[in-house]
Amino acid sequence: MSGLDKLVLKNKGPITAQFLNVGCTTFEQVALYVRHLPYHRNASPLESDCVLTEKQGTCSSKHYLLISLVKEQAWEGFQLCCGIFKMNAINTPTSASVLRAEQLNYLPEAHCYLYYHEQLLDFTASHWNTDNFKNDLLKEQALNPSNYPYEKVLLHQNFIKEWIVKHSIPYTLEAVWELRERCIHALSNES
Repeated sequence: MSGLDKLVLKNKGPITAQFLNVGCTTFEQVALYVRHLPYHRNASPLESDCVLTEKQGTCSSKHYLLISLVKEQAWEGFQLCCGIFKMNAINTPTSASVLRAEQLNYLPEAHCYLYYHEQLLDFTASHWNTDNFKNDLLKEQALNPSNYPYEKVLLHQNFIKEWIVKHSIPYTLEAVWELRERCIHALSNES
């Protein structure tokens, strides 16, 4: 990870202190630590340190934690982003049975990650990398960390509404959201 090992943690706040307590001294070590935590939804996803306290997280909560650390350290060059990608049986095998049963090739799924000086960084899970979604990316948008969960959901739901109309998908937003939830549940059970 280009240059991330040179970003050394300075004891500047509570998030940094938690990472120092588990032996992480560089951003690269932090990122690898977070990547290897199980992929599961958090009970308190709006708490910036929920990933550390619950020892698990999703793409959103893990990258929100990382961008919160970046802000605490006052490092520059980072951006929290959300991409809408085609979640399909190839890039997300656990979704295959749901998609097949509903006769869909893919579902638009929102995925959070970071950019560091134009380098896409994804620390979602040990079995997940940028190749899982980069080639199937439909839209990408920078997120404001202080408002990320709302921006992400709004971006995602608006995209789904447009996708339903554009492709004559025979489902409502609510039905597509439920199918997506089934796929995410299967993904959580994979970890």
